[in-house]
Amino acid sequence: SQRETKESQAPYFRKSWYQQVYEEAERGLVDQSKDKGSLLTRDDRAHGSLLIINELIVNSKLKEEFCEWDVDEIGNLQLKSYLKVLEELGNPKQLDHGHHRLMVGGGAGGGAAHGLGDTKHDYSQLCKDFMISRFDEVCRLVLKLQSSRSAVVQQSLLALLPRLAVFFPESFVKTYLTDTMNYLLNCLKRERDKSNPFRAVGLMAIAVREKILGHLDPVLTVIKATLSGTKDSSLRRSKPATVDQSVFSCISMLARALEDKLVNEMKSLVDPMLAVGLSQPLTVALRTLANDIPSLRREIQNGLLMMLSEVLLTSSPRHSHSHSSLSRPTSG
Repeated sequence: SQRETKESQAPYFRKSWYQQVYEEAERGLVDQSKDKGSLLTRDDRAHGSLLIINELIVNSKLKEEFCEWDVDEIGNLQLKSYLKVLEELGNPKQLDHGHHRLMVGGGAGGGAAHGLGDTKHDYSQLCKDFMISRFDEVCRLVLKLQSSRSAVVQQSLLALLPRLAVFFPESFVKTYLTDTMNYLLNCLKRERDKSNPFRAVGLMAIAVREKILGHLDPVLTVIKATLSGTKDSSLRRSKPATVDQSVFSCISMLARALEDKLVNEMKSLVDPMLAVGLSQPLTVALRTLANDIPSLRREIQNGLLMMLSEVLLTSSPRHSHSHSSLSRPTSG
């Protein structure tokens, strides 16, 4: 994109720079035969094609807020303690979106590695125009890979689909959102590691906003089951199980994307979230809920205060014993 001058915007250059790259990626998705003498498998070629398409989409510039979440800054946000959260919940003016600003240079999502967090990245309008002209074809080819058994193909697919949605949301919502959400739900149900599917659902919400509402009921069921540590959300274990922390990132993104449109659903998640036990992802998620859904602020504050009280009551049994001994009246 740095070389795109007025002279280079002629159709010849457009074809030579982007169409040739795209056609190479397309061959990897369409041609399912194995080349004789080649060490690359069908999945290898599909994976390579997805990476190329991903770069073409990213090079077309995506919406800024989506990019901020896409680099997974939630995992990099450092909170000194949840006492800070309690303090800020009591001061609504301090609850601003600035704390969700992008932290470039890392994150499980790897967004920075793809130029999503690089403010100096040169985006291409030519590339964007070209990819819009091929958008339907790209979506159809990409969604055909849903049944792939390759882990790297599935991982790339989960990363790419939300980016396609935010790239051209009107077309995506109209034609491909239902199939995509069914695919993401299946991933949430079948995968042991739900990190990538949860992240994809959250990013999809950021990409299409309220258009995702009609697809969220089964997703919320999985979220509740994950928080409870059981396959069935109606069943509770007596001892809390280890919870996939990515569920909190998903909840944060849903809250940011939908705000008060999801108030009742998010309210029902507050107690299960607190029951999991305190962690950095939990405190970030609670802070996001309090910020984007103000009506939940009091409930979150009370829950955290109760949790703090329980910690204080159980943290010093020796001190409690000594205190009770001193206060016991002496005989005789």
